[in-house]
Amino acid sequence: MNYFSDTSLADLGAVFQLGHGGAHCPCPDNERDVIVVDLSGIHTVKVRFCECAHPIDGVLHQWVQLMRAGWFPATTNRPATAFTFTLLSFLHELNLQSKANIYDFFRTLQRITDNTGVKTVKNRYKQLTHVMRLWRHLKMLKRAGRGHAAAGIDATAPGELVIECPACPHPGKNLPDNWENSPPHVRWLYALFLMIDANFRAQLKDRSLEDAELGSGWSYYVEETRYMSHVAKYGDQKEESTCSAEHKAILHANLRKEGYLASGVGAVLCARHALVRKNGVGDLQKGERYCNIDYLVASTLLGVILAILFSYDIACQWFRNFFKRMQEFPDDLRFEPKDAVRFAIPKKHFRVHGPNHSQFSLNYLPKVGRTYGEGIESAWAHMNPVSLSTREMTPGGRHEVLNDHWGGWNWQKTIAFAPSLFRSLREARKMHRMQRQSFEEFSSTFPPETLKKWKDMLDAWNADFSKPSPYEEMKSTATMNTVRLELANEEALEAERGILPPHDVTPGVFLQVGLELEDQHPPNVKAEEIKLWLPSNLPPELRTLEMLHGLVDKERRLRIAQADDSLEDVRRLRRILTGITEFKRLNVSGTGNKPNTRVRTLYSKFAFKLSQSVARYRAAREALLTLSPDGPWMQRYKILDDADVRGPGKECNEESEGRFQTSWIWLTTRSAGSASTADDEYIASMRAEWAKAQARVERWSEETELLTEEMRRVIAYFEWKSSWWRARRGDRADPTCRSGLSAYAMKQADMFKELAARCAHLWTPYFRSEGLAVPWSARYASSSPMDIDDADNSGTDDSDVESDSDM
Repeated sequence: MNYFSDTSLADLGAVFQLGHGGAHCPCPDNERDVIVVDLSGIHTVKVRFCECAHPIDGVLHQWVQLMRAGWFPATTNRPATAFTFTLLSFLHELNLQSKANIYDFFRTLQRITDNTGVKTVKNRYKQLTHVMRLWRHLKMLKRAGRGHAAAGIDATAPGELVIECPACPHPGKNLPDNWENSPPHVRWLYALFLMIDANFRAQLKDRSLEDAELGSGWSYYVEETRYMSHVAKYGDQKEESTCSAEHKAILHANLRKEGYLASGVGAVLCARHALVRKNGVGDLQKGERYCNIDYLVASTLLGVILAILFSYDIACQWFRNFFKRMQEFPDDLRFEPKDAVRFAIPKKHFRVHGPNHSQFSLNYLPKVGRTYGEGIESAWAHMNPVSLSTREMTPGGRHEVLNDHWGGWNWQKTIAFAPSLFRSLREARKMHRMQRQSFEEFSSTFPPETLKKWKDMLDAWNADFSKPSPYEEMKSTATMNTVRLELANEEALEAERGILPPHDVTPGVFLQVGLELEDQHPPNVKAEEIKLWLPSNLPPELRTLEMLHGLVDKERRLRIAQADDSLEDVRRLRRILTGITEFKRLNVSGTGNKPNTRVRTLYSKFAFKLSQSVARYRAAREALLTLSPDGPWMQRYKILDDADVRGPGKECNEESEGRFQTSWIWLTTRSAGSASTADDEYIASMRAEWAKAQARVERWSEETELLTEEMRRVIAYFEWKSSWWRARRGDRADPTCRSGLSAYAMKQADMFKELAARCAHLWTPYFRSEGLAVPWSARYASSSPMDIDDADNSGTDDSDVESDSDM
């Protein structure tokens, strides 16, 4: 043979001795084959187990000997298959990061072992699946310190295995002493921001498989038995929309897919940082019903004594009987707030709700900063690839896998706080300065009495949302119909005085018919190219004739009303098109060609109507330039370019609300006919834009305060967690594990201490350069500064971190 061929140590006679670290054993068991699966492949290893009687433990179980060698046995009864800790750790992280499934991973190992098909490679896929379930569970217990608990694992409390959000408020952990007695201008910083949503891609097929869930209710999923008992009481519950907008939550409220045990997943996350809350997740059996969401909210808020803000895409109707429904819960689940509870709609969902929803806007509500409320969508995007495999699993196994992935998501968010909060604070301070300057310049164009009136209205609304909202647009005051009625009344008065029209058709009717004919022209044909010989189409020498003065004035008034109506139609149709686009994104995308075609057809229908309204406005303005080139109407009716036909709010590719530049079509108001009245209405119409501009300043100011407080909380939480781990060293008096437990506790304590120091190294120099006093920085006075680029390159991928100021 002139080449090297593969063989194994077992074929060469090597035997692996357990129990003595590879050394000679005076009382060995008979050797036998054990299949050991490692990253290098699938191996058959000859093994001898130790039969020595140790003074404390006696004869060690064979599975214990394998564990101490770094091999995880597939069973505790005469194990014949084991997986190396190296392989399990690698597979665990690979699954969390890339969502690679176990089957494909094991098939890869088989190919690594032999990719010729000549050798017989042992299939241990089922054993690997079983061991990974145990590995995930044990890792969660270990990282939560349950191995150190003297009371044992069975004493694990609900939600105790979760990774908490360090930036959220946790009394006793990262809030200052006596925080509950803080004055209002400080206490709002200690509110808890939560967001709620459902994901209908995270389904579970009904394959008639049953199993036992490991640690049910110990982490993110609620305890299943009690949850299902609660849901069963509301089997016939149906939700009806009280809002004019269509929402996925309502469309799916009573959804049931045949052949599925779960139609999706409902979840509660922190709205500022998008970390999954403890006991905040549950399966949806028949869509997104209130009974499911209410239970998840009540479960995750057990013991919470903070002020709370809920962000939910149907908050405008979910909140109506929320407290009444909570009274029906068992005493140990009943949510009885001791402080303020507020409700909001996520920013991207808000635009489809239409008018009279200002009280639910995160852009307008005071004391919310630049809270986004949509970060849960990025969490779904992160988890959706997992659903492709979990939908085929057993119910308990699926819960364990999803719990594990949410833990991985939370941890990556946690270690990314250093750079993400730093960037957010720098942006917030910059944007606050810019918006404040813009607002001051804007306000200087109005008289003081007008500003006072607007501020009083804003203060009244903030105190009582039943008051008129300063953010709502003014109602229309003049329309084509009203102008037509005015002209008809004027002509009737003229007839009474004996002033009769020279023709059978009155001037008012003549002009109205002309405008109607003009309106029937295709949008791509300019009105001036088809002469209807209205006064605006006549040559100047004819238009100035004495006998046409009245007709010219009447057309001018009709044209102003036409411009008003056209702009109103443009705004209305833009709202409709925006709603259709948002509805498609949230409910239709990815559901197939048929529903997408229907939505495109509907969109095209309204887009054509919009083009007609735009052409009608341009024709009206062109006529006004002829009839009254220097009239006051020019302040309102500007040139309508295609780029101006946008809104309401920002488009997907535009800046956020905090940086938004409103198109002029949303800032103009209807004319009432006279210049003085029109000027008054124009000023009044700017009230909404003034209120929005002030809201931008306030939200950015609040954001800087919130981020500064969240930075303090992150440092305080890491320091508390470090102390907590140090205190765990002596909790369990087990001589065989004492040194290992102490070492792991110290390792965890130092890790959290280093996380706190990392944040301080990055943040402290910035606070000093800005002249900002932060008391906690004194504890890190001697720390060396860390550049933001160093933080970004320190092994943390924060690309998934949701910015609180994206909208």
